[in-house]
Amino acid sequence: MHAVILGVGDQVRAVLAAQAGQPDDDASETNAGVTNGADGPAASRKVLEHTKSALSVATAGLSDRVLDLDDLVEGIRRDMVSRGAVPSKATLDYAATELDELHRAVDLACSQVEQIRPAWKAVWEQDLRRVVTEQELLDRAESSLDEATQRLDAVAKLTHQLNRVVAIASTNPSAVIPRPRKFDPNAAAVVGEGAEGFEGLQTVLAELSAVLDAETAAAVSERRLRAARRIEKLKQWEREHRRDDFSWELRQFAGVTAATDEPPAGGTTAAETVKPRKLRSTGGVEALERARAAREREVLAAVYQHAKEVKAKQALPSMAQ
Repeated sequence: MHAVILGVGDQVRAVLAAQAGQPDDDASETNAGVTNGADGPAASRKVLEHTKSALSVATAGLSDRVLDLDDLVEGIRRDMVSRGAVPSKATLDYAATELDELHRAVDLACSQVEQIRPAWKAVWEQDLRRVVTEQELLDRAESSLDEATQRLDAVAKLTHQLNRVVAIASTNPSAVIPRPRKFDPNAAAVVGEGAEGFEGLQTVLAELSAVLDAETAAAVSERRLRAARRIEKLKQWEREHRRDDFSWELRQFAGVTAATDEPPAGGTTAAETVKPRKLRSTGGVEALERARAAREREVLAAVYQHAKEVKAKQALPSMAQ
């Protein structure tokens, strides 16, 4: 087992050294056949698989020997406890010898595992780099495909619009063919250089591009205009009747109450009445001490008055005698 694991470990180190351009003299001498046939990460993975199988076989053999020794010693113990049988010296000597050999074999296997661990880690790092590279390739491919899909959708929409334009042009060519616009110098002279936001020819061109001709304006849907006006009315109503909870709570706390429980839409009204609310005086430690002293004085006064009355009642019979 020792020779197998050491040999495979030398093979792994030789392959990795050959890939890094740093040949290992000892490994190349002992494993010339392996290094000559090595071909990149595939050879490293092949050597690692061979090492893994050898290590599995070796550890399985050690485990079987340990179990056999444990069964032997346990059987000797049961015989001594149940039947009082005394084992022979040869059996005990065999158990002791096997125990020493297994201790040495386990220690040797642990040291060999530590020796081949760096070679395995190097192979794992190569595999991880390959996995990361492949993952990045997949991500780039997915990104490219998503972009291509979006472009295809845009092209499909544009093609659909062009087909609609062609269909409209077949029935009404004047609706899609733009009419040439004439530049009116009188209209352009209205906007002077001193006007706010005027930037010369760029502003004029922007205004011209924003102007709709008569046919485009006629094509605007009346239903959309009604919906826009309805939405504007709703927003105006919300602004007028919006409830400000914070202001309402402040007025309630300050004692300002309106005719309705809802806060007024705009400021205070004549229906509001000012009812100042007094805060309960909780005092502090001094106030508590004063209250306690007052209660004590009241109790002492009541006890003193009761004692006087009892004493007066007791004095009346003695005076009568």
